[in-house]
Amino acid sequence: AVHVFERNNGTWTQSAYLKAPKTAIEDHFGKSVCIYNDIIAVGAPRNESSIRGIADETTLLNSTMTGERTGAVYIYKKRNGKWYFDTFIKPENASHLDKFGWDLAIQGNTLVVSSPREDSTSALVNGSDLSNTNDEGANTGALYIYIRENGEWKMQAYLKTPSPSYEAYLG
Repeated sequence: AVHVFERNNGTWTQSAYLKAPKTAIEDHFGKSVCIYNDIIAVGAPRNESSIRGIADETTLLNSTMTGERTGAVYIYKKRNGKWYFDTFIKPENASHLDKFGWDLAIQGNTLVVSSPREDSTSALVNGSDLSNTNDEGANTGALYIYIRENGEWKMQAYLKTPSPSYEAYLG
């Protein structure tokens, strides 16, 4: 769980207790957390959901747990003074033990998510088409960039080192 505290007039009070809408044992929900204004991103680098891509709560609740421990990010949004689950994010090319969501950074409408055990030897991808990525390396690592436009999250880029190498753990 993630406990959210806010400071008002010099006093800290708990304003929210965030849990994943759907979990599995050892998801590691809350391993990484970042906040920017009215958005909280929470990493769960061992998430087991079968979803690939960006999903809402209904889709997430109807998904199955595959046991792959690929990782995921949960986005929460503050509305009318309360925090609500908003979006579930997992890359289209997620595979076993990638640890997507290991670290997070958010600034404005840009979210950066690390996946240090991602295995592709593919190069930089601008846009959301990850169909040419592969699992030919071992723990090369990757960074995924997401942009929020009109309230919706979209993948913008997939970043790799120029020459992805074995156990580089980028991210």
